[in-house]
Amino acid sequence: MKGAIAWGFGLLLLVAGPNAWAQVPAAVPAFPGAEGFGMFTPGGRGGRVYLVTTLADYDADEPPIPGSLRAAVEAEGPRIVVFRVAGYIDLKRPLVVSHPYLTIAGQTAPGEGVTLRRYGLEINAPHVVVRYLRVRPGDVAHIEQDAINVRASYVVIDHCSVSWATDEVLSVSGRASEVTIQWCLIAESLNRSVHHKGAHGYGSLFSSGGRISVHHTIYAFHESRNPRPKDVLLDFRNNLIYGFGDRAGYSRNDLTRMNYVGNYIYPLAYSRHARWAFLLEGTNTRIFLEDNVLRLGDRLLRPDWGLIRPPEGWTAEAIEARARVPLPFPAPSVQTVPAEAVPALLLAEAGAMRPRRDAVDRRIVELIRRGEGQLIDSQEEVGGWPPLATAPPSPDADADGMPDAWEKRHGLNPQDPADAAGDLDGDGYTNIEEYLNDTDPARPERWVPPPVIRPDPLAAPPDTTLTITLHGAHGPIHYTVDGREPTAADPRYSGPFTVRRPAHVRARVVASGDATLTTSAFAFYEAPEVLAAQHPNGPLRPGLLLRRYRAADWDESPPIETLPPVETDTIGRLDLTLWGDEPGTALWFEGYLQVPETGRYRFFLEADPRSRLWIDGQVVAHGRTPEAGPFTAVLAAGWHHVRLLLLREWDLSPVQVRWAGPGQPWQPLTAAAFFVKVPPSP
Repeated sequence: MKGAIAWGFGLLLLVAGPNAWAQVPAAVPAFPGAEGFGMFTPGGRGGRVYLVTTLADYDADEPPIPGSLRAAVEAEGPRIVVFRVAGYIDLKRPLVVSHPYLTIAGQTAPGEGVTLRRYGLEINAPHVVVRYLRVRPGDVAHIEQDAINVRASYVVIDHCSVSWATDEVLSVSGRASEVTIQWCLIAESLNRSVHHKGAHGYGSLFSSGGRISVHHTIYAFHESRNPRPKDVLLDFRNNLIYGFGDRAGYSRNDLTRMNYVGNYIYPLAYSRHARWAFLLEGTNTRIFLEDNVLRLGDRLLRPDWGLIRPPEGWTAEAIEARARVPLPFPAPSVQTVPAEAVPALLLAEAGAMRPRRDAVDRRIVELIRRGEGQLIDSQEEVGGWPPLATAPPSPDADADGMPDAWEKRHGLNPQDPADAAGDLDGDGYTNIEEYLNDTDPARPERWVPPPVIRPDPLAAPPDTTLTITLHGAHGPIHYTVDGREPTAADPRYSGPFTVRRPAHVRARVVASGDATLTTSAFAFYEAPEVLAAQHPNGPLRPGLLLRRYRAADWDESPPIETLPPVETDTIGRLDLTLWGDEPGTALWFEGYLQVPETGRYRFFLEADPRSRLWIDGQVVAHGRTPEAGPFTAVLAAGWHHVRLLLLREWDLSPVQVRWAGPGQPWQPLTAAAFFVKVPPSP
């Protein structure tokens, strides 16, 4: 699998950066049942409890309102938001999370819970957990907006109901990574609404360059983008895609890697590309497919690759060679059910179920059960926002977020606000988290960390055969080498074993008892292609060729190589300041890189996800956040032709280009390493 990413995960949560793969001790998951790439974010664990006591909101030029949701979200430091009110919060502007370590616990609201209206939620800071919240902006603000947009890493969106947006309903953008979207109901984007492009009722755009898990989620009544992955690693499994208008999902000429597993696709009579679960509209997407079902009338279609529309002109051989991968891309464990079981499971469990479903969700679920419904252009076509039942909150004398009766029942002190941050049973979850999670603070949630797999894929030699060892687990370890989740029926680890590349090793403690929480370690050992050294024709001299381009919107502009550059030069340094503070700039560097030794080299572009690094004509890396880790390539000693494209649109974040190799620590990739051809004499 060319361009595959080397990955590892074990007892230590591996957080990749440009200088090293830092090892952070693995904590308990965000909550029991959190899965996927975002599962280990702590959210607001151990922080201050903020009680939302009013539905009021305030604008940027107005004083903060104590007890409002916005005041809690805009606060600094770890914090947990508990609701003492139910109803609609009419936002006066987007609700922006700018400070990390936040948990929004929508399940704590009385009555029928809380819904955000008029504007959406923007998550711009890491380590955020949002649960059981409804976000339904509608068209009343007359702007193009998502209902939820995640632009930061280590985020979990769990059991949320999200609808009535005028762009995508729920997206992950910027440079976000380690994001989980699970058990959500994403429905009824407003199709022909205020968007300047016309029909634009879309489900999800994932364009952050990072790693994203989407599982056990309903996509219903969207024109398209169910999902639209773009330059990401996406683990997409056990989702229900219902009643799409044009396309269910698609990718274009992006560097997308996707596991598409156990999904149920249910088009309706108006669905234009009803026969396809996913459309490949470019040549760089790689997909692992397994156990997907498409319902066409009364028939269930199961041929996985028969559900994927390839690019025009591709043969079956081309699909096999260029799009299909035999092993799943490495991703954290998700409990996966057969695709046929997905509709019943999600219709019963997805969305903001706590405190209880509202009339909008109940209507959508019933339409899906009956096989009915259609796209909408305005929330008014389906009755608008229904009334939300209210109820008095449970007494909480010490205002610590835990009801008095619950504290008494579990041996806590309803007069002591400090015990919210305590951990009565020592299991890693604070007492208020036990309340939020509906678990017993006196009965430990038994978390068993996964083993550590060695060698680390990023440090492993490029040998065809590797010896694997497993370390550090407490309990019987079972493993697989084909990417399947290990069970007690799989081999039990008793000592080092060998694998032949490519191999996807997964290992976990298989223990008895329903109270045991664990997950798999995983390590992916690709079978890389060795890029042979090039032989430049003619003499070389130090330097880089530079071309600078300008465009207002790189997604809408023609391919960069077809545009006239605004500047062309040969420079003596890899100068990332050449674009200044101007958005809409692209820098194209080109030269020859001399590699001193044959081996595995790692490259990291902390840049816009649309940035690219080509070596000898092959795309090796794209821009991504440090949390998503580097890309690797095996290079022969000698000269290699390198092209580097760095894009900047509106994100003016710092850009870094680094590399490492045999005996070479992480360091900036500078022009000192590059050469250009000497132009012929006139």
